Amino acid sequence: MPSPRQVAAAAAVGRAVRSGTAPGTPSLAERVRLAPAMLSDSFAGRFPALSRTRLAMLLLGIVYILSPVDLVPESALLLLGLTDDVLVGGWVVATTLDAAGEYATWRKHVPYPVHAQPNS
Repeated sequence: MPSPRQVAAAAAVGRAVRSGTAPGTPSLAERVRLAPAMLSDSFAGRFPALSRTRLAMLLLGIVYILSPVDLVPESALLLLGLTDDVLVGGWVVATTLDAAGEYATWRKHVPYPVHAQPNS
């Protein structure tokens, strides 16, 4: 039986994917395509909706998934050990896709590239 956290992670991914199919919203493919530009603009401080704290949490999530150090090691508890990685991975994917949707909307209203400002 799935735990409440597993259900919440699956629901977050489901919401992110479904929001890419709603009329008037960026498609899932567009969100994936915009993710690198979103991260670049976020790191540069141009995209305000993805704060440095949120960026740090995303990076920590990715590091956690890729790291050989694990809170619940796969070697000891295979299924449970993989579950924590799936939960963190689901959160990273859902958060990135949601932010990319916000980024697509933001980009429609901000001249791009935003860093190309005329010299004064």
